Amino acid sequence: MMQLLGMDVKEKINSISKSFPMVQNKLSKREASGASADALKRKLASQSQTINQMKKELDTKISKIKGLKDDLKQIESQVKMQKKNNQSKEDARRASMYAQTYKNMDPEKAGAIFSQMDSKVAAKYLDMLDNKTKAHILENIPADKAAAITPLLNPKPETNQSANQG
Repeated sequence: MMQLLGMDVKEKINSISKSFPMVQNKLSKREASGASADALKRKLASQSQTINQMKKELDTKISKIKGLKDDLKQIESQVKMQKKNNQSKEDARRASMYAQTYKNMDPEKAGAIFSQMDSKVAAKYLDMLDNKTKAHILENIPADKAAAITPLLNPKPETNQSANQG
């Protein structure tokens, strides 16, 4: 501790202060507050360390959440594409079934049905048929309706078998 001319000053002050109770109380309080301040500093350092650790853990968890959100978006996108793909397959299957039905139907009856359809829908179904079947059905649709449907049709190349028959 403090030494002045071979004497311990702090010890000397403590011994003198014992004869003056008021001074002793102030010194005791100062020592207690010094010890208390050290304890508070240690507690504050410990709490700061805990806070820093918790911040790191929070950052890690936020990062994981962002990753999971990205994964969820990707899965949702895949599910949406799968549903769309399944719907497209179902639509194609249903359209193919309708086309086969119209192909096997009497052209007069098919023409009557197509006459009642919207031109775009009629063209969609007619496009699924071979050119010969299309022609037979179109012959049985009123001229104004057939004229509205015809520009909407996509040409189908003739196959060798169809060309030899015609």
